[in-house]
Amino acid sequence: MLLDLAEVNALPENRDYFYDYFLDNCSTRVRDLLDQVLDGALLEQLGTRETGTSYRTHTRRLTEVDPLVFAGLDVLVGSLGDRPISLWQAMFVPMTLRDALRDATVTHADGLEVPLVVSEQIVAPSTRSAEPAQAESWFWRYLILGSFLGGLMIWMGRLAATGRRSSRIILGILASAWSLLAGSGGVILVLVLFTDHWAMARNESLFLLNPVSIVLVVLAPLALAGRKRALRLARLVAFAAFGIAALGLLVQSLPATSQQTAMLFALFLPVHAGLATALHEIATC
Repeated sequence: MLLDLAEVNALPENRDYFYDYFLDNCSTRVRDLLDQVLDGALLEQLGTRETGTSYRTHTRRLTEVDPLVFAGLDVLVGSLGDRPISLWQAMFVPMTLRDALRDATVTHADGLEVPLVVSEQIVAPSTRSAEPAQAESWFWRYLILGSFLGGLMIWMGRLAATGRRSSRIILGILASAWSLLAGSGGVILVLVLFTDHWAMARNESLFLLNPVSIVLVVLAPLALAGRKRALRLARLVAFAAFGIAALGLLVQSLPATSQQTAMLFALFLPVHAGLATALHEIATC
């Protein structure tokens, strides 16, 4: 029966579907087929078993080997990704599915309970290292990097205020690059609100990556080129972006907040503060 269901699932009309990284992927489809064959026994066993994990914690541990992917997905996952999940839900990860099936049992008609898996065979050995049980905290690494970038901007701003042209150029490059990252990231997060990507909804990363910052991609270089009006506007926008990020930090401290993004605030908030301070130094010199 399982083979029949798998063959139906592999038919051309069923092969293409709306992929959901957490709810409907290659692992959950195997899980659901097995549960269908077992008349719901698998869900009954695992549906209420707590794991102390969330979709975010699994995403972090599986991607921490790639810092860019790790950071990018951490930004994209919203507060719904921090809700506690059961073992059944955690089986969106193939390795978790494998481990859960090892412990699962089935009950025969005579009441005898036996293991679901009686033997295992490795068909295609993996060359990848085993995934970690949990991700390391990147809080201090992010805080050091964010503080360095923010401090560098302040330093360049103070040197630029004395008339040093090279410092203005460096600050202009840093400001434009940062604003492009923060602004375009914010635009993406806003656009996601109009889609069905539930895992990205209600995302407090918008406090850090704000579409407002995109204006500084053009304004900051003009301000550092000596345009006084551009400098006033750039300083205003930079402080607005910093204020929104600081407000987000306040929201993070509220008991009702579930999104685990303290690491992201450690990275992004110091940079927002550094850029706003640097432009203020130049504007008031």
